[in-house]
Amino acid sequence: MPVAPLRVPLTKAEQLALRNRYKHEEAEAARAARGQPAAATASPVMARRKVVHTKTGLEWLRDKKRLDPHQFRAGRAYGMLYRVAILPDGTRLRSCLDDTPRGGGGAGLLATATHLASAEWLADSRVRLEAARTSLGSHPGMILACDLICGQGLTPRDVSAVQREAEQIETTLRIALDLAHAYFVASGWPGNEQQNQ
Repeated sequence: MPVAPLRVPLTKAEQLALRNRYKHEEAEAARAARGQPAAATASPVMARRKVVHTKTGLEWLRDKKRLDPHQFRAGRAYGMLYRVAILPDGTRLRSCLDDTPRGGGGAGLLATATHLASAEWLADSRVRLEAARTSLGSHPGMILACDLICGQGLTPRDVSAVQREAEQIETTLRIALDLAHAYFVASGWPGNEQQNQ
């Protein structure tokens, strides 16, 4: 009696690769039947990687037409303030044009002036963020929605997997961005020439 060969189960990745190979072979056969040339296979050296750009929560909401341009600008301004304000104290913001050595030593007065300017900018951003939060009536739900979606770039669906809660967060965000827009226009920041469209 012949012994049946031992069958090893394939992993999911192996099954997927096998299915894709069969699909590729079927497509090649269909092209040949139509008289079309075979698809050129790029060499691995010349193959380009596909760049995947993920959208932030604000960009996603804007592209879905759920935010108007004023709300989007207010959200971007709030997000910038949030990202700067959460930096730890003493953080030195460096420019790509700043060629001073990182080890300290020798920079002297210029390094101190740069450090003071960045510390002043951090403090100013924190004050502006607090003022923007105050314009939201210090409402914890609005502040949280702005922090998560504008500051951290999450979508409402990332914040809550439950559809109803995600819609409530989105509605809260729209109200908060209307209030933040009014604050930014009244305070003259960032640039009233963009706001008067």
